[in-house]
This record gives sequence, C-alpha cells and structure tokens, in this order.
Amino acid sequence: MVHLSPKPRIRPPSSEEFQRLKVLTTNLLLPTVCQEAHCPNQSECWSGGTATFMVLGKTCTRGCKFCQVNASSRGDAVDVNEPQKLVEAAQRLKLKYVVLTMVNRDDLADQGASHVAKCISELNQNGFLVEALVGDFRGDNKMLDVVVGSSPRVFAHNIETVESLQGKVRDARASYSQSLGVLAYAREKGMMYTKSSLQLGHGESDAEVFQTMRDLRSVGVNMLTIGQ
Repeated sequence: MVHLSPKPRIRPPSSEEFQRLKVLTTNLLLPTVCQEAHCPNQSECWSGGTATFMVLGKTCTRGCKFCQVNASSRGDAVDVNEPQKLVEAAQRLKLKYVVLTMVNRDDLADQGASHVAKCISELNQNGFLVEALVGDFRGDNKMLDVVVGSSPRVFAHNIETVESLQGKVRDARASYSQSLGVLAYAREKGMMYTKSSLQLGHGESDAEVFQTMRDLRSVGVNMLTIGQ
C-alpha cells in the first residue's frame, strides 16, 4: 500500500513584512515557488523579506513526485512583461540579490530559455545579482547557451536525489546523468559559481549521498544545499 504524505501546512503570517510581500507579488502577478510548492517555511522566509520568484507561469510540464507545483502537458501563457515586473518587485523590496527559479516548459520551442535569459538580463542591467535555478532543458546545450549567456551570478540546477532513486522521485524526462551534464556544461562555459541541491529522506544510503557529492564535485559544482 502506498501512503501519500499530506501537503505541508504553511504557518499563519506573523509580520507586516509577510503581508507586504504577499500584496506585492499578488499585485504584480508574480508567482513564487514558496506559494506554488506549498513550502512550509514560507511564513518564516517572507517575514524576513526573502522569496524566490518563479518565472514562466504556475504550471510545470514535468510531474516530479516530490513537487506540489501544478503539472500539465501545456504551461501558462508567458508574461512578456515579467522581466520588468521582477525589477519592480526587487526594487520595492530593496534587494541586492535576486533568486529566480522556473517551471519546466517542454511545450515551448526553446523550453523557455529566452524568457529566463531576458529576466536575468533585465535584473543585471538594473544592478541586481541573480541566482538562476533552472531546469535541464532536456540537455540541449543551445538552450543552456542562451541562459548562461545572460550572465547569472550563480547558475543552479538541482540533481534532487541519488542516482538509484531518480526514477522514483523525478519525472521520467529527467535523469542523473543529464543533470550532471547540465552542470558540467555551465561550468565549461565559464560560470564561476554553479550550485545544486539534494533531497534526503527518499530511502537513499549514506554511501549514495557521499557518491552524489563526489559526482557533483567532479563536474565543478562548488555549492550544494541539502534538504528533506
């Protein structure tokens, strides 16, 4: 029998900063991964004025088992004004460092690469440092060139889990080797900082976790976050 875990509960808002950020993102129609993924830490982060903006809509074309973001074979209409909205939000929040993530857009000809690049470039031009957490673009180096060419300060792509559990945790179109290839290519193209993330608690062994760390280091990844 398969036991499905309930969606994590978001704690009630606890500050004026939380309400300010909520109103701002709502008025600008800017999705955040905090909201769409039902993150249980949303109240804590937003109360501190921290949020991760999610571009290319609220609907992902992948169906990873761990993720709460809505999934469909087709994503939402792309908001061409999103780059400018991000700048406005970052200015009003008085940010210096902006973290972007994206939904996968397998339904678009360029998988959303050009839109992500425009968002990064617009923020760069307005003096912000950008960390871009992107999808794998199905390992297409031409699409990766577009994103890397927009010069994010940090290029991030999550490997998510150990090699043996990829099929259990991630969408079938993602893979361990493909993710390593994406990170390796970004490093080869001159990215000074590359970053990945690993989830624990899916049944992996300690040895597998250490092997994943070694594999990430072997392709030049110099930052790793670990969660559950």
